[in-house]
Amino acid sequence: MKRSLMSFDCKEPEKYSKKHKTFFDNRIWMNSKEAAEYLRISVNCLRIRVLRKQIKAHKLCSRLMFLKSDLDECIRPIE
Repeated sequence: MKRSLMSFDCKEPEKYSKKHKTFFDNRIWMNSKEAAEYLRISVNCLRIRVLRKQIKAHKLCSRLMFLKSDLDECIRPIE
């Protein structure tokens, strides 16, 4: 049985968090699904925030793509 990248095994949370962290650390560009997962919001919520210009997105053909650095700016702590 194939395990998806984001499958979670309750017995090994450390293994999951390490795999999850390294996956996003190596990414520069993310699609909508990956960006939503990174921000821990739904894809629909992500698209709404793009329409409201709260999150910067780039169009590649008909797809929305996100720079990890732009997403990091959205989640930085308020000073």
